[in-house]
Amino acid sequence: VRIPSPYRPLPAEHSGGVIGQMERCRALLKDPATWRDIAWLLVDMTAGFFLALLPAVLFLYALWGPVLALGVWRPIVNAGGNEWFAFIHITGQTSANLAAALGICCGVLAFFVNPALLRGHFTLAMSLLAPTDAATREQALAQRVDRLTELRRIERDLHDGAQARIVAMGMSLGTIEALIEKDPAQAKKLLA
Repeated sequence: VRIPSPYRPLPAEHSGGVIGQMERCRALLKDPATWRDIAWLLVDMTAGFFLALLPAVLFLYALWGPVLALGVWRPIVNAGGNEWFAFIHITGQTSANLAAALGICCGVLAFFVNPALLRGHFTLAMSLLAPTDAATREQALAQRVDRLTELRRIERDLHDGAQARIVAMGMSLGTIEALIEKDPAQAKKLLA
């Protein structure tokens, strides 16, 4: 999921030192995107955490269930451990086999659900971090102004540079024209 940058450009001109840092801080605090970032942090540390963690948990459960059924449950139970796999209390091979079946079901579920969970996490982030419509229009307008300014500068540089070269070439041709009759070798040298 691509999220366009919502930030306003920082002022190009600012003072140096502490005053400059304060101006930069003030500009960042006035930017609505900064406050949306803070809201995203609060939402992502709760809902986003679970949306990002659940795919890994489903995958690990898919691995741990069959591992328990292969006999890993024995040393745990014999040592007095109390092993639970989701809602299944592992007390013997039968419950370990049920854990393996549930683990395989978690793996199949993970195969279908994990992409949607991760996409949901990214969509949640995009809904909070992406620029608003007004900010998007403002940013697009600012980018267009910057692009047009750059194109104008390039056009001016090309025009001024080409015009100077054409005048210089005209002067060189005039000099060559005058030398053709007097010193053809020198005219040929200038022409080359």
